[in-house]
Amino acid sequence: AEARARAQAEAAATAEANAKAAAANARREEEQRRAQAQERQKAAAAATAAREVADAVLRSAVEGGALEELRAALETHQEAASADVLRLARDTRERLRRAAKRHAAKAAAAEGRAAA
Repeated sequence: AEARARAQAEAAATAEANAKAAAANARREEEQRRAQAQERQKAAAAATAAREVADAVLRSAVEGGALEELRAALETHQEAASADVLRLARDTRERLRRAAKRHAAKAAAAEGRAAA
């Protein structure tokens, strides 16, 4: 009877230790989930901030209307910019590039007439 009582007490102690260990594991896992969720939130906030900065820089370059400034802004900020602003900036760059080409052609033609 005494051996049986001792075995039951040991089994109860083992069960209690296992329960405590399981609770500790559950707490650690929950802490890890919370930490991961916070990291995801921080990363999302950083990406949003980077997108807002990139969009502002690109919009400013579009409004400025200078081809080289727009090219530089696109090169620097194209990875973080939103799709709509990126499309606007690229379309504007192409329009400015074509206008610069036309201007250069007209200048070359005028130079050719002046030399003749």
